[in-house]
Amino acid sequence: MFKKLLIASVILTTTSSVVNAAGAPAPYLGASVGLLSITSESHPAYRAIDGNISVGYGGIVSPNVNLAGEFAYTPSSGIISGRDLLKTTWDLGFSLLPGYYFSERTMAYVRIGAAYTRFNFNKGISRTGGQLGFGLQTNVCQNWDLRGEYVWTKYQSVKQIASPNSDKFNIGLVYKFE
Repeated sequence: MFKKLLIASVILTTTSSVVNAAGAPAPYLGASVGLLSITSESHPAYRAIDGNISVGYGGIVSPNVNLAGEFAYTPSSGIISGRDLLKTTWDLGFSLLPGYYFSERTMAYVRIGAAYTRFNFNKGISRTGGQLGFGLQTNVCQNWDLRGEYVWTKYQSVKQIASPNSDKFNIGLVYKFE
């Protein structure tokens, strides 16, 4: 999966024919779809497809260095396999995204943040989790970027669910209001 994401990003980087996407800090809006896997020490994995909506503010803070702050909302996920016990009904998150432009249009970034997630367990229990992730974002045309990322979230234990954590692969679009 990582190889496919890397190959797709390299192709987009080399074939995109737009002017420099880096600019002054500005607000942006994003939408993505992802594959989610939630596991715990006490239960088999839960796999789902979900989408999220994000709003952020960011831009170049020094040569080749980007910094953004982002809020994200993920509604209920569509189950692929696993027990409904680990299903999430919604997720709110905040992240800082420091990044580095390694070409005129493409940036690698790290996601550092927290998520507040509502699990389906026992009529709904919410837990906070720390997030770490990395991704690539490339400008595909004026104001539009394509983003691919991996995000890992480690949650506090939920009663009978010991040490839940999630792995998520997202691909989406970002519209920058420049």
